[in-house]
Amino acid sequence: MARQQLNELRLQRERMQHALALLVGANPEEFHIAPVDAELPTPLHPIPGMPSVLLERRPDVVSAEEKVKAANANIGVAKAAWFPVFNLTGYSGYGNTGYGPLLVAPNRLWSFGPTLSLPLFNGGQIAAANDLARAQWEESVANYRNTVLGAWREVEDQLAALRELEEEAEAAHGASEAAQQALEQARLRFEGGLTNRFEVLQAERTAALTLTGATQLRLRALASSIVLVKALGGGWSDLDSSDSEKSPAPAGVHS
Repeated sequence: MARQQLNELRLQRERMQHALALLVGANPEEFHIAPVDAELPTPLHPIPGMPSVLLERRPDVVSAEEKVKAANANIGVAKAAWFPVFNLTGYSGYGNTGYGPLLVAPNRLWSFGPTLSLPLFNGGQIAAANDLARAQWEESVANYRNTVLGAWREVEDQLAALRELEEEAEAAHGASEAAQQALEQARLRFEGGLTNRFEVLQAERTAALTLTGATQLRLRALASSIVLVKALGGGWSDLDSSDSEKSPAPAGVHS
């Protein structure tokens, strides 16, 4: 069983090495990573009650928020289109100098004294454009809300998974230490002639299995912490306690 697991791990390592070779554009047959005899790093421990402001760094949240801002700006532009824009050019040309015709005539350009320029106006086109901008804003806000809620759920799922894995890993570590102590005692009894070789072999097998289980759980916890960092859009080591009350929110409506 142990040899079979070792072979499977070696095969998994070869596959990952080949995948890395493709990522860097190297020949898989010539690409090799020297084995490193090192301790596994400790999984990252989240800060209790991390603020939701961390979600603002996620690319999807940033993108959704920018779309809200753009749609919000469009509403401002659509509403501003009802008002004339003064250009201080000193040019006096064709057009009506009153505001009354603005509401009834399809004039293309209004100018007087210092040039008074108005946007193209045909019937209810500006009103329709404003309604469209409003609808686009509402759509972008709904998308932003769904994006933030989805990010929140993803982070909560990873926090729960990491918490469970850490508890399991701690229990497995305790079981592995107990199995190692049992192995040492079995060896001492064997050396003292109090037991046979079979008991030592059984203790060795138990110690190996529990150590493997503890290591696998630790690897899963490490992978889960990496996914959590990705879900947050980054780590939390530089988190400022003053950010604890912040939360992402779309820009307000310009009226």
